Amino acid sequence: MSSSLSRNAESAAHSNACAQCGFSLWLPIAALDVSTLGLYNDARFPGRCILALNDHAEDFALIPEKLAFEFVLDARHAARAIAIAMKVPRVNYAILGNAEPHVHFHLIPRNPSDDPVPNRSPWNHPDPVRKLAPDLRDEIRSGIAAALEHLRNPNTRD
Repeated sequence: MSSSLSRNAESAAHSNACAQCGFSLWLPIAALDVSTLGLYNDARFPGRCILALNDHAEDFALIPEKLAFEFVLDARHAARAIAIAMKVPRVNYAILGNAEPHVHFHLIPRNPSDDPVPNRSPWNHPDPVRKLAPDLRDEIRSGIAAALEHLRNPNTRD
């Protein structure tokens, strides 16, 4: 992980729990403009992430328009980084709000060639959630962080 993003992830790890509802990310990767990206430890979809809005809000439709726009831009940047790092043609986006009282995106990389249900929702995957191997988990986090860094600063070397 690049030094600036690793510091960024460490900072996010210590400060990402929402003071109002307690929502927090499992494995923070990076702080973006108005949100924090974290890896969701799911071996069925390596690179699956959660992008949590930094400000507390329970309903995406009720956040101020400028903040909603900035959050969607963060989601686009994060999804591009996930697609690059995971070498997938598509990333699914979902905002549900049924289980957690804090606005967040699910960003789920999809590759039809190795997906048992490529034309269905990720929640229809036939296998149970299982954790990534620790080395792979760390490699994915580093890859996504590096892709984000490159997207933010395209003139930097890898």
